[in-house]
Amino acid sequence: MVGDQEREVVGRVLLGTVEDDTHEIGKTLVGTMLIANGFEVFDIGVYNNAGLVGASALLTTTMLKQRELIGELEKAELRDR
Repeated sequence: MVGDQEREVVGRVLLGTVEDDTHEIGKTLVGTMLIANGFEVFDIGVYNNAGLVGASALLTTTMLKQRELIGELEKAELRDR
């Protein structure tokens, strides 16, 4: 990218790591690939009307937190959106 060129954003993605999972490398790698392919990526800090939500859990003990996340998204009527 040269100077003040603007790039086209093809979508917005919110990424985070589920509670108690200390592994962030997968999330970081996915975020880097998405950014390189035109996505605007938000780390879990702020919800910004994202079209996709990705959750990383590399420990079997924390994978159940993904189910909880899906349940919360369903409760908030956001999963099918």
